Amino acid sequence: HHLEALMREEIQPMVNQIEYHPGFLQEETVRYCQEHGILVEAWSPLGRGRIFENELLLELAQKYGKSLPQICIRFAIQMGIIPLPKTMSSDRMEENFDVFDFEISKEDMEISSDIVRESINEVRNSVVINSQEVKNPVEEAVVAGVAAGILLQELNEAGDYESQLAYYNSLSEEEQEALSYAVYS
Repeated sequence: HHLEALMREEIQPMVNQIEYHPGFLQEETVRYCQEHGILVEAWSPLGRGRIFENELLLELAQKYGKSLPQICIRFAIQMGIIPLPKTMSSDRMEENFDVFDFEISKEDMEISSDIVRESINEVRNSVVINSQEVKNPVEEAVVAGVAAGILLQELNEAGDYESQLAYYNSLSEEEQEALSYAVYS
């Protein structure tokens, strides 16, 4: 883990600030930090634009009578993460603080895996050019590889190498092979 070297120092880290929001949980980093008494602070608890169009989150916001940012902030809090939403608006600051009068149900907290799956499918579908159907398992493997490659590239651009490795390791052998084919062909 990238924090191992710091853990051997006399003064160990107390806080690790990472990108964290529904759909991008960095579970391995969070688990490591929690096991070592390091607080995790989310520097992007509201995601990056696309999350504001996520149907699942919009439904939760409506269900709880809250804004989508409030759902994301409350989600982080319930996961034991310190959210750090960025805003210059005093109205939004007040709204962001108004998250202690409700709790997201355990069932609704499981939305993050659905959001990740939805993102992968979105990327996979965008790879299929002109809405053409994938005709055989080889084409499906190539499309899956390209989709995985796009997701890995996004993580790489964000500088999140740990999540990139964790995601790659979560792929099946066929998906890893397809990714290699898509990247090196």
